[in-house]
Amino acid sequence: MDKRIVDKLLPSAYKAIETYKIFENGKVNNTFRGQISAFGAAVSMGSLLSAVAFFSAKGGSDVDRPKLMMAIYDIVTGKQLNPDADDSKIALFNLIKNKRDENSGINKEQIINAAIAIKLAINLYPLGKGDGR
Repeated sequence: MDKRIVDKLLPSAYKAIETYKIFENGKVNNTFRGQISAFGAAVSMGSLLSAVAFFSAKGGSDVDRPKLMMAIYDIVTGKQLNPDADDSKIALFNLIKNKRDENSGINKEQIINAAIAIKLAINLYPLGKGDGR
């Protein structure tokens, strides 16, 4: 983690929280904070691609985890996704897979920095039981 880079990413993370409706009904669902923390741990302890694959599906979570992956994609690439499009849910997975196949581009550090920026930006919003779905 590079603190200067995370600081630069905070405005993008703040915007992504609203863009991908992580902030709804006046609050950020507390579960999103736990999910972004768990994502960071999954990336650090295991494979970047497998962590992204896992979090690209809602699974049994109370919140829509793919929104976090879309927000990370947006922060890392600067490109906004359509939250309602099915292919947006796996955009980060495809980006990492394709870049890895080309041996260039996105790396684990960039993804972790973006996830940390989201976790910090969540603190700027009131926490509670927002819808998050």
